[in-house]
Amino acid sequence: MWVLSFQQEDARASVTATAAAVPAALAAILWSIRQHQKTTRQQERQRALDYATTQSGFYLENWRDGVGNAYSLLADGNKNRVTWISAARILVRCKQIESGITEPHHQAILERLKDEYRRPFSMVLGYENPGVTASFFYGAPADLPTDTAAILSIPDSFRRLALAEASVQIVWEFAHYPEDYQDLIRDTEFTPRHKGRMWYSYPDLCEWLIHIDKYRSDGRMLHTLPEERRPISNLYPEAPEMAAKRSNRMRYRIAQKRLESRRFRIQPRLLTGCGDL
Repeated sequence: MWVLSFQQEDARASVTATAAAVPAALAAILWSIRQHQKTTRQQERQRALDYATTQSGFYLENWRDGVGNAYSLLADGNKNRVTWISAARILVRCKQIESGITEPHHQAILERLKDEYRRPFSMVLGYENPGVTASFFYGAPADLPTDTAAILSIPDSFRRLALAEASVQIVWEFAHYPEDYQDLIRDTEFTPRHKGRMWYSYPDLCEWLIHIDKYRSDGRMLHTLPEERRPISNLYPEAPEMAAKRSNRMRYRIAQKRLESRRFRIQPRLLTGCGDL
């Protein structure tokens, strides 16, 4: 009887232990499933990011190749109507794929490439290029009068020689800066600290900075700016008259340095910048 009771107690303990182990096992299984799902989601996100980066780089390279090809079609200064249309179509395609360039560093590279190409395309349109006149766009020699070029732009065969206005507009749109262009150097200027450190090494640059602070040109003559409008007054945290005195002393030091340099006798006091003025 005692043995039977012992066996029953042992069986109940075993059942109790098993029942207690089941929730723990289920919890472990659920935790393992959640971890697996979390890892899977992370891997999927990483794959998506990698794919987006790869796609962005792919579009950037295609944009670079396309714009380069478009420019190569026009770089020789030709006025072939079909060639200009082909170049314009390539530029339009390149503009369409810009939206696929999504990575920030790829977008920065894209803006740099645009800055590099704007001037060459501007020269194709005649900027600082005397070989491009109004007659050029009629497909005629640049030295012909515009009226004559217009008459000759449609010969007896009625095959148009003038450039298509749409193609010229596309090239112009690519060459010029957009209205919302964010100029990275717009607010960049020499600070008083910069000016104070450059007197010895760059005397001519310093002389120019002083000059543009004091004078303005209207294309025919120089005008002296009023004292309150001169940026040189802000070079030092002093009254304008004191700043002007310092400016005169700076000019004297520049002239003295030039004289001493010509004699190959640079005095030690000229090596100290302008902190001792």
